[in-house]
Amino acid sequence: MDTIPEEIWETVRALLTTRAMSHRQFQSAMGSEFCGSAMYKRSPSRTRLARAAAILDAPELAMLCTNDVFWDRITDLGEQDVFSVSVAGTDNLVADSVSVYAGV
Repeated sequence: MDTIPEEIWETVRALLTTRAMSHRQFQSAMGSEFCGSAMYKRSPSRTRLARAAAILDAPELAMLCTNDVFWDRITDLGEQDVFSVSVAGTDNLVADSVSVYAGV
């Protein structure tokens, strides 16, 4: 699913404090029934976070809704060999038809 990691809710809660907005007011503005902390237990969609960004006037949240970054959880696969790529004179390269940033 195309969602933002649920940890973003920590930022939203901090913004609520900064904006002196209660959780009840925020959830009402979001168009939700007040549900305590249930809203904060799942990763929000970009649409939902965009609504929160507009309510909180938070461009840092809005940026996450419009960029082309997809968030994936990394699963611990144990110890494995990994490889690093560097190309002299550039920080970018194409690997298997994918543009890759290889800078340090």
